[in-house]
Amino acid sequence: MGISMWSVHFTGLLALNPFHFYHLFTFPMVIVSLLLAISGVMVSYLLFFQQNDSHWHSIFSGITFGSGIIGMHFTGVKAMMGNSIRYDFKLVIVSILITFLLSILSMYVWNRCRQNGEPSIKRTLGMAVLIGLTITLMHYMAMSGGFYIQTTGTQPTLLVSRQVLLIVVTVVNFFLFAIVLLLSYFNQKKAEQNASDKERRYRSLFEQNQDGIFILDPLGTIMEANEAIEGISGYRKGELYGMDFFRMIHPDDLPMTVAYFQDSQKGIPHEFQVRVYDKQQREIFLRVKNVPIEMNGKMDGIYVIVRNITSQIKMEKQLKQMAYYDALTGIPNRRLLQERLKKAVQQAEQNKTNVALFYLDCDRFKWVNDTHGHKTGDLLLKGFVQRVAKCIRESDTLARLGGDEFALIVNGFESKQEVIRIADAIIQSMRKPWNINGAEFIVTTSIGISIYSGGETNINHLLAQADKALYASKEKRGGTYHFYTKEIAEKMDRNIMLEDGLRQAVSLGHFHLVYQPQVDIQENQLAGFEVLLRYTHPTIGMVSPSEFIPICEKIGIIHEVTEWVLKEVLKQQKKWKDTGFGEIPIAINISPTTLENPSFLHIVQSLMKQFETNPTSIEFEITEDAFMHNMNHVKVILGKLNLMGIKISLDDFGAGYSSLKYLKELPIDKVKIDRSFIKGIPEKEREKAIIESILELTRRLKGEVICEGIETEEQLLFLKEQGCQFVQGYYYSKPLSKEEVEKKFITQGLISLRQAAGQ
Repeated sequence: MGISMWSVHFTGLLALNPFHFYHLFTFPMVIVSLLLAISGVMVSYLLFFQQNDSHWHSIFSGITFGSGIIGMHFTGVKAMMGNSIRYDFKLVIVSILITFLLSILSMYVWNRCRQNGEPSIKRTLGMAVLIGLTITLMHYMAMSGGFYIQTTGTQPTLLVSRQVLLIVVTVVNFFLFAIVLLLSYFNQKKAEQNASDKERRYRSLFEQNQDGIFILDPLGTIMEANEAIEGISGYRKGELYGMDFFRMIHPDDLPMTVAYFQDSQKGIPHEFQVRVYDKQQREIFLRVKNVPIEMNGKMDGIYVIVRNITSQIKMEKQLKQMAYYDALTGIPNRRLLQERLKKAVQQAEQNKTNVALFYLDCDRFKWVNDTHGHKTGDLLLKGFVQRVAKCIRESDTLARLGGDEFALIVNGFESKQEVIRIADAIIQSMRKPWNINGAEFIVTTSIGISIYSGGETNINHLLAQADKALYASKEKRGGTYHFYTKEIAEKMDRNIMLEDGLRQAVSLGHFHLVYQPQVDIQENQLAGFEVLLRYTHPTIGMVSPSEFIPICEKIGIIHEVTEWVLKEVLKQQKKWKDTGFGEIPIAINISPTTLENPSFLHIVQSLMKQFETNPTSIEFEITEDAFMHNMNHVKVILGKLNLMGIKISLDDFGAGYSSLKYLKELPIDKVKIDRSFIKGIPEKEREKAIIESILELTRRLKGEVICEGIETEEQLLFLKEQGCQFVQGYYYSKPLSKEEVEKKFITQGLISLRQAAGQ
């Protein structure tokens, strides 16, 4: 640049001969002029590339560049021999100011080109014109401001003639031109090599990229694709060329994809997830990134970079399924139920509607699981869900809370009757017998319902209320539903206290036994005793068996309690025998749940062996509830007990619906007529007819009958006339402690029972 400036300057000097003098030039000054031009350019370039991008950067570089031009000019003019020059300082100052101004402007333009990346041809030409104009204006304006006077005197030894200097300048210019051409040639070659290398790197990145890459034209036609696309789409690259990219998109995702594509045509990139169809028309998930392709300031197409995330999506769905859905039944779990219940309550609050929350329990599931195995239990739960699903709407949410407990959200109903209809339908659906893996049984469902009708009740309150209502249903032995009420809540609080007390009742000695005599009225003598369990809560006091026995069954301690009763009864029976009172027959009530205990027979055998009990002196009283759910299993258990010599008595006979069937198919030794039939005799003819029929039927079946609830002499005389042999009731005695039994009925011998009853 400096040599070029110097050549332009001296070419101008040689072209100017105002007085037609033959000029000589002082060679040292010519060299100094050249060095000033070169140094000015170098220093300005150093300043230009070292400064920041502020305006001062262009100003300082421009001043340095202009100073080099000014110094070169005046030094070159000074090199002319034979002339004395006087200047018009006004023109000289103007030329200097113009030089600085144009130099600064040149640097500013250059700086803008550098900031914008590769300079355009227009900007490059503009910068070159400014630099040339700066040198030219400086030269001619300064020369115009000088007055040249020929002088004579001593001349320096190192002189260069005008012709020689012209030759030197010409040679230098041609030399520079040759260098520029060579540099341009080599730069072009280097640029071509760089472009080639860049193309190879791009092709390598394009072809070997693990992500698939489409190149689309502005209309969405596939122009090119890399190798990874073949593995993702199943298409060969040759099959993709010319294909409409949008043909592969899932119809539901097409509007979104087209919208993003249109944005990309405007230079707006997008990254999104979309479903596409591969060559085999399988649905796959892609993560897509649209990158606009700009050529010469215009949109030329779009890079579509895709990654197959189908496995990731499936994994996310599996994780979501595990997090929010029950693995066995496939329905929502507790977490998702709570989220949907919260949303349902919010919507009900906004829309002024109601939400009902059901708690459902698959009654006797534990027995099915323990008796028939976990596989049958799992199939039962699946079937339970299927039956409930047929009774509800698609908008309702059925969820499994765990084990055999389920919940149901019902929203958008108009009246409570709709909720009742759903509850009734679910209960009815469960009455059909189950036949799973060859096992036939009946299970019912207990339902508790809470209703949100506005206010500040949160979902935890609804869940707690439904749970309390469910508890009330389970107390009724299942197969029913209850809505939450304050009375239920109070009873629930009482039951919680009872549950806590019952769990420790055996160990703390809060249970005790009482004995009620059973009398042979034909022989007027003691026939034995029915043993009854009593419980005293430390806070509540005495609690009825009808209340605490179902709780024992519910909380799973009935087997422990039954074992304690058997042990205490057999121990007391042995004590009486060892005392010399003989083998006193004793009847023991057995819970239906206990008969389902796989260890029950072993416990009975072990205790009878321990206390040397005569099996014929023991009688187990069972109710019809024991047969309702799995008659075949109970039949087997009763048969084994019968073989051991233990008598079986059917309690509350006549109060159920299938008693005659049980008499026909089961090993029943004795039936106990329910007190509800005794209460009306001998006044009511209907009750008398029923009693007479049962007595006649039992005699023909060669069985025994015992009537409970005898309270009057008239009742006793009627039963005796009808041939009834055994009775029990308050007419003879209320249930007594073992000490009272010994005092009233044993130590005095078999005295007149009527007399004992009057004491």
